[in-house]
Amino acid sequence: MSAEAEIQAARLRSVFERLAVTSLVTVVNAVLMALVLQRRGATPGPWIWLSLVLLLAATRTFSGRLFEDDADRSRRLLHWTAVSVLGSAASGALWGLGAAFLFPPDETGQWLWIFLIAGMCAGGASLHAAHLPTALAFVVPACAPLAVRLALEGSASRMAAAAMIVVFMVAIAFTAGRFARQFGQVLSLQLDLERRTAELDQTNRRLRAEIEQHRATADSLHQAQKMEALGHITGGIAHDFNNLLTVISGSLDLIRKRAAGDETVQRLSAAATHAAKRGAQLTGSLMGFARKQSLHPAVIDVGALIVEFAPLLRRAAGEAIEVRLDLAGDVADAYADAAHFQSAILNLVINARDAMPNGGVVTVSTRNAALGGSDAVLDSEARQGRAVVVSVRDQGAGMAPEVLAKAFEPFFTTKQAGKGTGLGLAQVLGFARQSGGYATIDSAPGQGCEVSLVLPALASTGSQPANEAGAAEPAAPGAPLTVLLAEDDAAVAAMLRESLGQMGWEVLTAASGREALDILGRRPEVQILVADVVMAGGVSGVELARAAGRLRPGLPAVLISGYPGEAAGADEFELLQKPFTHQDLVDHVRAALAAHGASKDEAPRATA
Repeated sequence: MSAEAEIQAARLRSVFERLAVTSLVTVVNAVLMALVLQRRGATPGPWIWLSLVLLLAATRTFSGRLFEDDADRSRRLLHWTAVSVLGSAASGALWGLGAAFLFPPDETGQWLWIFLIAGMCAGGASLHAAHLPTALAFVVPACAPLAVRLALEGSASRMAAAAMIVVFMVAIAFTAGRFARQFGQVLSLQLDLERRTAELDQTNRRLRAEIEQHRATADSLHQAQKMEALGHITGGIAHDFNNLLTVISGSLDLIRKRAAGDETVQRLSAAATHAAKRGAQLTGSLMGFARKQSLHPAVIDVGALIVEFAPLLRRAAGEAIEVRLDLAGDVADAYADAAHFQSAILNLVINARDAMPNGGVVTVSTRNAALGGSDAVLDSEARQGRAVVVSVRDQGAGMAPEVLAKAFEPFFTTKQAGKGTGLGLAQVLGFARQSGGYATIDSAPGQGCEVSLVLPALASTGSQPANEAGAAEPAAPGAPLTVLLAEDDAAVAAMLRESLGQMGWEVLTAASGREALDILGRRPEVQILVADVVMAGGVSGVELARAAGRLRPGLPAVLISGYPGEAAGADEFELLQKPFTHQDLVDHVRAALAAHGASKDEAPRATA
């Protein structure tokens, strides 16, 4: 609605809101005047006139009620303007014509009519002044007939009285006009103030939203920076820790080979190797948190893995929480990363523990399902086929729908500041999707919470992908081979030199990338490069391998890394991840040679 229309609507509202008072004053004055005229012997005219006044007053009062009840009145301004003006004009005409035709012969009665008409005009103008047409519609018909009647009397006094009525009518009209203009000006200022206030409120809301968005962005940036810093720290820890595990694992392999007939040595070295593998799994979990660890899927017996992992789950849950296992006996094997699977279940158990501060029961259950079937726990994004469902249920307070909708979002948490990162469920979902499955949450306020991890199952028990089938060929000495080893960690270099030397291969050792390039330029008999990705001296393993390829086209290379992210973009090289065994090292060397056209038993020497 335009400003002019709003002002017009306000003027009409002012008129109709006062109709009840206007009608009441009209009726009282009309009754009193009719009684005066009757006592002066004027019959039946006064009663006919009074009846018309009463009928019109009732009609106008009813029209006021209709106006208030009209929800669409702002769109029907012309209609209600006509109703207001016509009603006012009819009322003014009744008073004016009543004074003209019921004019008493005595001077006292005549002056009574004059004063009554003047009072009615003054009152009508003040009550209807907001809407000038309505005010004039009453004043002019009320005054004009009486002025004409007085003028027709012909006497000087009557002519003077008629002139006074005309002057009074003009003055009333002028005053009503001024009031109407002031009403419009005030209302215009009020509407302008309301509009500006609304604009200011809208600006403030937008500003608050932008501030909240800026704060959220700043928080997200801060969190991302913390995660990036954590990634760098974790990468350094993984590199150093994996160097230690590499030395331990490789040395244990060499010890077992040297003491093949000593059962005690074999038993102790096997236990130490198992501990080293557990250390590698811990490192893998740490790298998974930093999102720098690629998945290494394998065939896993879900039930057996959970049973093996149960003591750690119970320690993580605490004494106030009872961890129950409800494992189906016929659950199929899954194809997933075992370390990440354990990390996901541990995350879910910790979340369940936090949801029950006063203690309770956490149930870990397994069952078979069909991805893409009618099972409520599954999702259309998962791969079609058989699936293994692992569920973790708690007896906590449950989640409200608005919380449930955001539960898998990264950094979303209902815990107090500093009590949680909001990454646990996001990591679980990411692991499930990367494994070809899905994860869902079933929860309601007061009903606890059940998180289900859905993983693809193998087509049949004991089957596995082709690249996983069969045992690796045992490492045995082969044809002579010259290996250039670039490793800046002396302990790792010593273990690698010993491991490669056991294959009957000649090993040339460099402590930096620059030294390795110098050796490569002087020793044309080098047939393969084995290099750590991260080395001191300014030349990384990836840069070394590419420089060696330019110096000696076709030279195979094996890169050793603490985590896959270190060798990002170096897919053309064989990548060996720490920690590894002697067999892993030999297999990767042979694979690199085979990829460059040489057999594992007869590696051709490069010519100068």
